[in-house]
Amino acid sequence: METSYTMSELSVEHLTLLATVLTRHGYLAAGEPLHVDVLGGGVSNHVLRVVTPRRRLVVKQSLPKLRVAMDWYADQERIWRERDYLQLVGEWFPGHAPAVLFSDEAAYLLAISEVTGATLWKQTLMAGVCEPATAVRAGTLLAQIHRRSHETPVVAAQFARKADRSVDSFEQLRIDPYWRTVAHAHPDLAAPIDAIIAAMEAEPLALVHGDYSPKNIFVKHDGNPVVLDAEVAHWGDPTFDVAFCLNHFLLKAVYHGAHGAPFVAGAETFWQAYQRVMEPGALLDGVTARLPGQLAALFLARVDGKSPAEYLVGDETKQATVRAIATAALRHYPHTTLAALLADVRQVASPIH
Repeated sequence: METSYTMSELSVEHLTLLATVLTRHGYLAAGEPLHVDVLGGGVSNHVLRVVTPRRRLVVKQSLPKLRVAMDWYADQERIWRERDYLQLVGEWFPGHAPAVLFSDEAAYLLAISEVTGATLWKQTLMAGVCEPATAVRAGTLLAQIHRRSHETPVVAAQFARKADRSVDSFEQLRIDPYWRTVAHAHPDLAAPIDAIIAAMEAEPLALVHGDYSPKNIFVKHDGNPVVLDAEVAHWGDPTFDVAFCLNHFLLKAVYHGAHGAPFVAGAETFWQAYQRVMEPGALLDGVTARLPGQLAALFLARVDGKSPAEYLVGDETKQATVRAIATAALRHYPHTTLAALLADVRQVASPIH
């Protein structure tokens, strides 16, 4: 077997395991060449682009310990949640999730089709471009997923969180590192943050992606979004997905400074598109009520949690801006409003400021 690869982290053991798994699932035969490129995977996974004479595919392996400064462990079985989420969304909304090719339980490996003819949404936003049409389509898709899954018992059972929260991936990868860590760092905010967590956990109403953000959404040349990286998918409060994505608009508004106003407008556009699909009713009313608190807590978490936004790390002025806006909003909880949050960010992202 001829093998080439592009990252020193990829050891002989990694390659041997990969070749074994590909052979087991019919994607590689003895003597065939194998080319591997490391795509990254953030802090929680190995993600590889694999090319064999038979297929181009992306292979992902969940890690038991995340690659961050603080100790951060997570259940490797989260990879199966991602598999199930992608399969379900691909079935419901063809073309909006990569195809699942195979999974290997023994190796905690998932293989999916490579997304081609597309640009990662985060790259566009980081370049300073916030296209309203993309915000509309991303908000629309998220609402469609939430609305389709709502009051679907079989999906609720399939994606139910683990009763033992210490081994629950959403607790390990979101609630604890984002919110409990921040509450520990800001004892004066522990009460509102605990209340926000309690309100969220009391409303398991839909299928939640858990990481619905620009880094996990490709935008096809026709403008349609393709969502991936659903390792913290679960049955829970759909508000979290909305807040999580809006948070990235606001963080990038602060990052781009005087050129950040379009990102606040993008957040508004995303939210308006989501509301149009959800339509008036108890589900949307609940999301609307819980959104400001969750968004404020997530905003603070991306400077003082275990996973700070990498593009703000080292810029103490911008981190302090995020911290000031978020802490002020949390001190007003439960009277925090989305309009006030957006106005505060818009003010610091204006040329005059």
